[in-house]
Amino acid sequence: MNSARVGKSVAAAIALTLAAGLIAPRFKTDRYRARIQTALEAALGRQVAFGEVKFNLLTGPGFTLRDVVIAEDPALGSEPIAYVDLVTATPRVLSLLTGHLAFSSLRLEDAHLNLARADLPNGEYRWNIEPLIRPAIIAAFPSITIHGARINFKAANVKSFVYLLDCDLSIDPPSGTGETWGFRFEGKPARADRAAHGSGLIRARGTWKPGALDADLQLERSELGDVVAVLRGEDAGLHGLISGNARFKGPLQRVAVDGRLRVEELHGWNQDIPRGEAWPLDLQGYWNSPGQQLELNARVAGKGLSPVAVHYLVTQYLTQPRWGASLTLAHFPAGPLVPLAQHLGLPLIPGLELGGTVDGVIGYSVTTGYRGQALIEAATLKLAGSPSLQVKQAKVTVAEGIAKLLPVRLVNAGEQEATAEGEYNLLTGASRLRVDARNLDAAMFTRVPVLSEARAGQWSGALQWELGFWTGDMQLSQLEFVTPALADPVLLDSASCHLENGGIAISKMRGHTGAIAFTGDYRYEPEGTHPHRFRIATGAVNAAALEAAMLPTLRRRSGVLGVDLSFGKQNLPEWLAGWHADGQLQMASLESEEWQLANVKGKMQWDAGRIALTDVSAGNIAGRVDIDVRGREPVYEIAGRLKNQEWKGGHITVDTAATVSGIGANLLKSMEATGGFTASSLDDNLDHVTGKYDFAWRAKIPRLSLSAIHLQSAAETYTGKGALARDGTLNIQLNSATKQARLTGPLTPETPLRWTLPAQ
Repeated sequence: MNSARVGKSVAAAIALTLAAGLIAPRFKTDRYRARIQTALEAALGRQVAFGEVKFNLLTGPGFTLRDVVIAEDPALGSEPIAYVDLVTATPRVLSLLTGHLAFSSLRLEDAHLNLARADLPNGEYRWNIEPLIRPAIIAAFPSITIHGARINFKAANVKSFVYLLDCDLSIDPPSGTGETWGFRFEGKPARADRAAHGSGLIRARGTWKPGALDADLQLERSELGDVVAVLRGEDAGLHGLISGNARFKGPLQRVAVDGRLRVEELHGWNQDIPRGEAWPLDLQGYWNSPGQQLELNARVAGKGLSPVAVHYLVTQYLTQPRWGASLTLAHFPAGPLVPLAQHLGLPLIPGLELGGTVDGVIGYSVTTGYRGQALIEAATLKLAGSPSLQVKQAKVTVAEGIAKLLPVRLVNAGEQEATAEGEYNLLTGASRLRVDARNLDAAMFTRVPVLSEARAGQWSGALQWELGFWTGDMQLSQLEFVTPALADPVLLDSASCHLENGGIAISKMRGHTGAIAFTGDYRYEPEGTHPHRFRIATGAVNAAALEAAMLPTLRRRSGVLGVDLSFGKQNLPEWLAGWHADGQLQMASLESEEWQLANVKGKMQWDAGRIALTDVSAGNIAGRVDIDVRGREPVYEIAGRLKNQEWKGGHITVDTAATVSGIGANLLKSMEATGGFTASSLDDNLDHVTGKYDFAWRAKIPRLSLSAIHLQSAAETYTGKGALARDGTLNIQLNSATKQARLTGPLTPETPLRWTLPAQ
């Protein structure tokens, strides 16, 4: 036979097989229905009903059944043991020849299975699958494959909240009575009172024979929160990854469990994931299947004393689960507890670091809640950036869902002391910590508002950490601050401070920066448009010293080699760009070598690079000053009035609008001003004078010009204009209806002006 004929024969055989497979389902199978039903009931030991049945050859000689219902033993309940959308039944070859139909395998697609346990009057129980192991059943029992099934559990006719989802199960029956059954399983535990997405993929394979189990179980890498939700019945806010494997072996009343768990990236629901962090745990325990009890013990993998041990016990898990767990710490290093608690979302003080060892037991059960206690020995407590505080021993108790830190003594290296106590509600997440101190260095608590900005000083008082904020009252002394707004540190000699809900109120301040002493109050209101609010009062202040103190605010640093590289762009430092303040200022005097302003007052509104001083007053001076500090040097816009100033024997009132920019001596030499003036009673000849002026520096020389002058003397009315000569002499040319006149003299207030009339 040549290869061509062989190929044609194979092709013909394949064609015939396909044709038979396609035609076979069209054959009427009604005459087989009764025989199929009898065979299935013999194989399963249960009454079986089904809808449509077809014969097929494509998957081997057999039958396809739709809408299959496998009834329950009436003694165990009324609900069927299984609902199956599709069953593929393959008969035994010999049964086809003998006429007594029997099946070698069954494949169940999209099945709902109910595994039920009935309690008997004598205290014993019976599972609904037990009839399958009767010798008469075993002889006819087929291999069973289940795909995409949901497996429910029932006890005393009550369906469990826990079930198995997306299950694939294969069962290999024993060859005879007393022999082992083989099985392979894959599925996801889930709860009926939660969304049906399962808690993690479980794979198992092994053998079972009446009274004993030998199986290997593997939990694929799964979301920890889902697993906890299945056990607890609700979301515990605990997230991460869990995986493991275990061997189950022994009699059903005490199946030994031996394996390993791995917990990774443990964190709370709203916390960052700690990548790469893992906890390997050895696992041992026992499972009492008839008694519905599972007991597991986990310890850190390795030899020697485990610093962590977990005990878990659950009973009645098929009906009303009752479970409890306990955590035992033995010389456990305290350091990892803080980041672990932060990963779980506990509201700890930011920057907290903890040292020492922890011993204790804390447990939870559905009946008693949280209970236990722990001791922290030779502990150190530290806030980031602060020196350590020593704690000889700290005791924590847990009862009625509240974990309490009993009063504990904190000591720093300088033998300064504080006491602390607190509590944490394990059910609501609310926490509270109270610290009492007397003359304690500010550096001990650098995460507390106000103290966090101080580089030296002491505080006394009582503080409480609650709801994410520090609250309480402090007395402050010798606190030293460095602020980017000022050239010199601020030393707060004394003050009272109140903290509440993120806000700060400092009263009775006494302090100084450089040579400037001050008193006043300060408030920080985080939700305000201008969160920084203050009232500052000083004594006599030297103008040059005030400017020097404010230089970091007034002047921007130049670029490389003193060249301005900003190209006109505003480049404010971060602190200044976000600064918004509102306050009141008062100085006993503001003075220089040439002048003095007494009792200076004003209001300030400071928004980033713009400072507005309003309602400014100093004696007979009143006005407004706007300061722009966005450029390399400050620019001052001044609008003001000098009222009734004594000058040349009379009084003068001057209104001005001026622009000044720069630092130091250059400040006045940059001035440009315009305005008007009114003078009266300057001498016997000048009753009233009004006019306008313009002032500016040109080529380092002050230029003053007067215009629109209107002068009323005893006998005449004059108009005219004038200017300031280079030698400092003021020259004014005047005209009346009949005369011309001139006023000359220096600007100094003491020397009178000279009145000159031309010869007639």
